[in-house]
Amino acid sequence: MRWDKARILPVVLSESTERSKLLWLSPSEPTYALVAACDLALIELFHSPEISIALTVLANVKPDIVVYDITLATAHPDTTALIKAYQATETLAILPYVPTLSAKTETIGLLNQQSSTANCFITVRSTLRRERPIAIKDLRSTNVFTLDCQQFRLCQGERCATMSKTDHCVIGPFFDAPEAVLDKQSLAKLVFGNRVTSLRSNELHIFRMRSRIKKQIGVDPLRVVRGIGFTLAGD
Repeated sequence: MRWDKARILPVVLSESTERSKLLWLSPSEPTYALVAACDLALIELFHSPEISIALTVLANVKPDIVVYDITLATAHPDTTALIKAYQATETLAILPYVPTLSAKTETIGLLNQQSSTANCFITVRSTLRRERPIAIKDLRSTNVFTLDCQQFRLCQGERCATMSKTDHCVIGPFFDAPEAVLDKQSLAKLVFGNRVTSLRSNELHIFRMRSRIKKQIGVDPLRVVRGIGFTLAGD
């Protein structure tokens, strides 16, 4: 099943779960899909059509992630500089929003007016894993596996595997939409963002993650879907 048609696994509130904070920085209202995705992800959404007020929120609330309207780069260049400064000093995750982009096929890892709730959910959480992992602390469970996002551990029953941050970035999206099939290009976009990486390098990261986990728990967490990509094993 393609990722945009797959079931989303909502974040469940628990003692270890803390609500992340997202600032929508755009003169337009946040899209319905993003609002719905934030509800499913237990993310508190802040926004104001007044850019000056939104920047005050940025300073006072200290969000974990900013969804940033790229048209502000021209209309408010000082805002762009301020966002980059926060990104450097506050480890702030930045996710570009492209309001005017129109495409027949939706692209995962890129937010625009046409982005589905599934895309918003997977992309926002993947950006947090990559750029601000401290904001992702929940437990994700399927019929086969449990992913401890805070401890970077993947368990099957009593057997657990420790993971690196990159391993967590690779496996995480499959727990956001457990029935989804992700192709290598989409997965690389979620894991590395705008960083330029080669197809060979991406494949190596996936192979090593699968090998490390299988060595520890005896099971490959991913299943190859021939001609398409990967899906979570056992679901």
